[in-house]
Amino acid sequence: MQAALKPGQSVPQHNANSNVHIPVVRGEVAINLDGTESLARKGSLLPVSHQTAMNIKNKSAQDASFLIIKIPNPSEMAG
Repeated sequence: MQAALKPGQSVPQHNANSNVHIPVVRGEVAINLDGTESLARKGSLLPVSHQTAMNIKNKSAQDASFLIIKIPNPSEMAG
């Protein structure tokens, strides 16, 4: 899945429903994982563990986009 954020837009706080990898393909975003915020720029690859509390915000003046790669498929993690 691909997500794009204009300046000031964000992905609301939630818990990752699977193991996730987030490659940033354009711009930069602030990613908060379990209360620790870091800046990720184009070319960054961020691993996120299942059930990690997270949110993503574009605090820059430029558009940003990133991919959301879920491994394994969330339906395989049920049970």
